[in-house]
Amino acid sequence: MKLIGKRPLCMLCLLAVMAAMLGVWSPLAMGWILVGAALAGIVFVLLAVRTGKLAFYSGCMAVCLLVVLPLGYWCSARYYAATVHRLEADAGGIHTVEGTVLERVWSGGYQSGFILRADSLDGEPIKADLLLDCAYPADFQPGWRIRLTGETARLEEDINGFDQRSYYLSRGVVLQIASDDASAAEHLPNAYIPLSVLASRWNEDLSARLRLLLGEKTGKLLSALFLGQRSALDDSVIRDFKRLGLSHLLALSGLHLTILTGGLEGLLRELPLGRRMRRILQLLFVGAYVLLTGAPISVVRAALMLALSSLAAMLWEESDPITVLFSAAAAIVLVNPPALLDFGFWMSVFATLAMLNCRNLKLSACPAYLRKPARTLIATMAVNLMTLPLVWLSSGLFSLLSLPANLIFVPIVSLLLFAAPIVLLSGRILALPVDWLARAVLDVIHHIAQLRGIVISLHNPGAALLVFWVLLFLLGMIFFPPKRRSITWLACTGMVLCLGISLLWQQLPGNLSVVYSRQPSGETLVLSEKGRTTLCDMGDGSYSPMRAGAAYAADLGATEIETVFLTHYHTKHISGVLRLCDSMIVRNLFLPTPANSRDAEIKRDLEEIAEGAGVRVVVYADGETVSTPAYALTPHTRSYLDRSAQPLLLLNLEHGEERLTYFGASVWESDLAGIAADYAASARYLIFGEHGPVPKQVHPLPNVPLAEQLIFATEEILRMHMAPNAEDAAWTQTPVILAERIRLCMKRENFFAFCK
Repeated sequence: MKLIGKRPLCMLCLLAVMAAMLGVWSPLAMGWILVGAALAGIVFVLLAVRTGKLAFYSGCMAVCLLVVLPLGYWCSARYYAATVHRLEADAGGIHTVEGTVLERVWSGGYQSGFILRADSLDGEPIKADLLLDCAYPADFQPGWRIRLTGETARLEEDINGFDQRSYYLSRGVVLQIASDDASAAEHLPNAYIPLSVLASRWNEDLSARLRLLLGEKTGKLLSALFLGQRSALDDSVIRDFKRLGLSHLLALSGLHLTILTGGLEGLLRELPLGRRMRRILQLLFVGAYVLLTGAPISVVRAALMLALSSLAAMLWEESDPITVLFSAAAAIVLVNPPALLDFGFWMSVFATLAMLNCRNLKLSACPAYLRKPARTLIATMAVNLMTLPLVWLSSGLFSLLSLPANLIFVPIVSLLLFAAPIVLLSGRILALPVDWLARAVLDVIHHIAQLRGIVISLHNPGAALLVFWVLLFLLGMIFFPPKRRSITWLACTGMVLCLGISLLWQQLPGNLSVVYSRQPSGETLVLSEKGRTTLCDMGDGSYSPMRAGAAYAADLGATEIETVFLTHYHTKHISGVLRLCDSMIVRNLFLPTPANSRDAEIKRDLEEIAEGAGVRVVVYADGETVSTPAYALTPHTRSYLDRSAQPLLLLNLEHGEERLTYFGASVWESDLAGIAADYAASARYLIFGEHGPVPKQVHPLPNVPLAEQLIFATEEILRMHMAPNAEDAAWTQTPVILAERIRLCMKRENFFAFCK
């Protein structure tokens, strides 16, 4: 008899996960249970046809539908959805919260954030984790117990392309509270310090010791690999690993735990210990490591799998790895339903499933010395194929070098992972060779990541078709296994077809997409033609608009930034450029001719930085047309007005026969008015932003034939352009859009279309 070895148990666990998904995403719609039951019925019918055991699987399906689905749904809705919805329903007012600070999430010049485990809300006891957003930097240390007053709010879903609500809900954070005066918070005595806080402090101490022994650059890398301190890594390192398909190495997962436990098992075998004692010591190490790293969901999944397998081994029973995987996944989801919102959870499950399906490969035709490398190659290919749909849904990008990079760098990174605890124990004895190896790895990865064409966007029709082909191929392999010859024929035909469509799409003329975004942190203008993207004067230099610009570019199919275009030397735009060069590959930087000595000094600094990052610099004159293969930009910049720290800005965009013009708020009261009137007479789209002061007096648009559509960033700017006798103004007959973010599509057929 098998323990955790019957496939019906695997199916029960799989349906429990499905039921919990219903509880998380549709907690109030009981009808979704019927949808889940129908989907489960289809799966079981396919399995029954595949195996010929129709009666057996029909009975299992009935048990699952009657017991597991309602139980999973009830657990999810009871312990997760009810709490979240109750707290969100009470959000929106001023409340007093008492709780313990668990960790610092971010800290900047203008605000800081913390995870707060709340014990009471307005004197009523609660048990929930909150996101504390302080308007100014606050010095709350993990483990402090505080009382403060702030405004509660629902977690926002979209923060510049970042789904904040799903991310924090997956970590157990259910509500946000904002404090404008964190200095007034009261420091309360601690009854006890949570064990997770103590583990977090140990984690920080070990990370600091690694950075001290190895230096900042390599110390941060080993801290991320061994302790999960990914937030300390430079953006450029994360970018380079992502472009090579190696970003999973920087996020703690079952791979890291498997490598460490494998090494520990090898050491324990050299000691005079029995098999059962080795298993117990291994489990103790796994529990300590999970606690030390903050219990990431993917690590917990691997730990549960190891615990279940070890339990079966100690009881001298067999275990089925596939069933163990789904049993661990079901246990995580039923205890912590928000785990379903964690992308790492799904990546971990799918990657493990792919590797388990390759574990019993028989390579009898392969020489003995090549069998292990061949198994590694096949397992790596299986993981890449199985996780490709998830990568498509999450980032829309796919690295063409993912397979060879994983084969080369996973063993090397495994050595670095082993080296981290050894360096911590030995001190400086082994620090020098480990530092040398880590620097070599970072340098090689950085140079490869700079290559063009190694990342493709799945907005490309050929790439999207490739994903669809892989899904179809995997389903066919599962339910209708073809013969070897037909497998080869189908795979080659699909690859050639996808490649041909991709190359043809690259050669066809494309439309130009334009995204204009106005935020409190600044304006962003994104231009993209089939993935070739330009960012103009991006934001205020903080991380938020930079991430927003990169997110818009990725949505438009960009795998890298072709051009960053600056119209003037404002420090806030320059800071945004520096942050962008760290987070994405930038090919060209267009700079205006310096107007004074300060601008000339900034230009020299930017050229030096760009040279180090491999970015080509182009300097243009004010009013000069800068041409690219897809479009032409003509900027006009004038000096600042007395009441503003912003220059006057006029930017004209030409795409074939079509024109779009951007006006700063005060263009009409300057010597740019004549040029602006000419552009207004010929452009089909006019965007009126606030890159400059909004005048108190009215500056109506000239009485000339105007664009097909007028876009105003704010109501104040719209009122500024209204003529005293608005009924007689020509532009009042033009459709007006009031929008802080809009996407336009400039087509080559001599007309514009609004792309929703």
